Amino acid sequence: MSTTGRKKKDLSGEYLGILYESDEEKHFLFWVELLMLSGHILRVERGNTFSLTEGLVNEYSIEMPRKGTIIKRQQLLRPSVYTPDYKIYWNPKRHRKFVWTLDYDSKCDKLIGHTDVDGNLYTLIECKSDFDRNNMTRLFISNQKFTWTMHDQYVNLCKIPELFAKTFTPPKYLYTSTGKPRKINFEVRTLKQYLTS
Repeated sequence: MSTTGRKKKDLSGEYLGILYESDEEKHFLFWVELLMLSGHILRVERGNTFSLTEGLVNEYSIEMPRKGTIIKRQQLLRPSVYTPDYKIYWNPKRHRKFVWTLDYDSKCDKLIGHTDVDGNLYTLIECKSDFDRNNMTRLFISNQKFTWTMHDQYVNLCKIPELFAKTFTPPKYLYTSTGKPRKINFEVRTLKQYLTS
């Protein structure tokens, strides 16, 4: 419960058969939906969990008068894991406007992608708003570095609506959940306009 006595609004739900936990994740799925309909994205799923640290446990023994020696465990550091919001699989013939991989000999100005053992191209996504509530972007950047260092997996930070301003804006984003026109402070482009720019 917040300090004002109000409960935090539940922003979770389901869209495209995929769970989301915030408005930013839902708005990102609007973007994904158009790219699925256009054949750029093959499928989307929730991200898989990565182990980042093993933690630290201290084992020590104590002598009990009637039980003898007992081994005790003391948790000094808990293990930590990180789960990106989404994993997106891209059409290998239609991804170049959106995805860059580490083997391309060019400047990176797109989502950074990976290829799995079966040759599938995918990106890992973390959705945030432009407004950094509770300094969560800093926490993400730490998780991003650990995920890269421990697993060679790059997680892309997608800030909404910054992503829409850079690429295209899904029509469903133009209106609020109550049907009112959303205040937008950037030039709105359609997917078609972005693809032909």
